[in-house]
Amino acid sequence: MAGLEGTIKTPFGTVQKKTALALGGIALALGGIVYWREKKLGGLTPTNTNAAGEVDPATGFVYGTPEDLAALAAQGTDLGGGGGGSASGGGSGSIPPGGIIGTAFTSNGQWVQAVEDYMTTNNLVVDPTQLSAALGKYITGTYIDPSSAAYSLVQQAISVQNYPPIAGANGYPPAINTHPATTTPPVTTPGAPKPPPKPTPKPLPKRRYVVVAPFVTGHIVWNSTLSGIADKSHRTVSQLASWNGISNPNVIGTGKHIWIDPATGFSGSVEWKG
Repeated sequence: MAGLEGTIKTPFGTVQKKTALALGGIALALGGIVYWREKKLGGLTPTNTNAAGEVDPATGFVYGTPEDLAALAAQGTDLGGGGGGSASGGGSGSIPPGGIIGTAFTSNGQWVQAVEDYMTTNNLVVDPTQLSAALGKYITGTYIDPSSAAYSLVQQAISVQNYPPIAGANGYPPAINTHPATTTPPVTTPGAPKPPPKPTPKPLPKRRYVVVAPFVTGHIVWNSTLSGIADKSHRTVSQLASWNGISNPNVIGTGKHIWIDPATGFSGSVEWKG
């Protein structure tokens, strides 16, 4: 151990060799510890890829909870500026793809599929079918009621993966369409006026006839002669002769039917007894 005896000069003065050797060993150990801490802890950059349930010490967020997603939606959707600060707005800003999922997409369809898979796998949505329908409306620019569950699902999807890569009708980010389309009522052209209803035809009266009674001298009844029948029915003898085909008005047979109405304008027949 003779080599460790004596002193050496240092920038801090003359010290014993043993002391200098001990201090150097301590410094080397401290340097190793610092290097290890920097290697293991110092190089990590916080991202949004924390596991569900992990608490972010900087913000207090519990990742994967509705509260976390709501906070991300409130503070993380206006990074692009240009009026795109809310999920229902639209502007000319540019938000780079890569949210919690951390994947860049080249189409809105890829974005929809990734969001559906992520939210379903992590139990962030109760009904995947309802989520799919809501995202379909959002991507196609279909109207979404701001008070509906679909609107909340789209906002939640944006907080998970920012906005889809393809700009909407009003620029980037794509806006949620909260304005229902106005529809013009169909123009009705009045048609031709309806014709008045046809009156119901009145039923035709029955044609009347008189049965000739026997001719008794001294006791002549009105229906035993053609002249008597004509007087009773307010007709003329010539009318009755014509309607009944009688060539001699003075001779009519007992029991014969004498028509007292013309042949047309009637339906059926009935005996008339004066």
